[in-house]
Amino acid sequence: MSIVLNISPDLDTKIYIWEINENEKDLINQISDTSFLKNVNNTLVRKQKLAVRAILKNLGINSDIVYSNTGKPQLKTHNIGISHSNKYVSIILSKNNNVAIDIETKIDKAWKLRNKFFHINEFDNIKDSVQSALAWSAKETYVKLHDSKHIEFSSIFTRIISNDTIEIIDSFNTIERYHYKLTKNFILVWANKAYS
Repeated sequence: MSIVLNISPDLDTKIYIWEINENEKDLINQISDTSFLKNVNNTLVRKQKLAVRAILKNLGINSDIVYSNTGKPQLKTHNIGISHSNKYVSIILSKNNNVAIDIETKIDKAWKLRNKFFHINEFDNIKDSVQSALAWSAKETYVKLHDSKHIEFSSIFTRIISNDTIEIIDSFNTIERYHYKLTKNFILVWANKAYS
């Protein structure tokens, strides 16, 4: 098993990060049903999807992943968020809270795209590629948490509050706080919010 990090933000919520070092056959051997791969041709994407199922199986969760019409993953037994970037896969699980997660390994990509996704209030505050990738990841997490693909990234702005907390301020001036972790290999942002 290649879980390289697990985090427990609270008693109900668990986060798992898997580094994919296995070949596809080794991942397939860890799960029983591969029908979800039927229309997936990209080798990396196949391995990412297999790693998600391997994490769940190793946790004793045998529920099928289904997706909302906007692409949000769902399980019968847990609320789940899924993200992957290159050889890393992350999931967040909670029985009671709405959850979302984003993992990014391409730190420089967000800096190059900043003019397309920065809010006007972010240009003076975000000074480098790490902060830019953190803002991108926080916005991805926001969109996943709210289960909407119709949110413009430039309508949301972010503010780093501490070395593990970032604020999201949306177009209605609603403020949400998410947590993050920076490592040498990836940036991870997650949200864990009680249903209202």
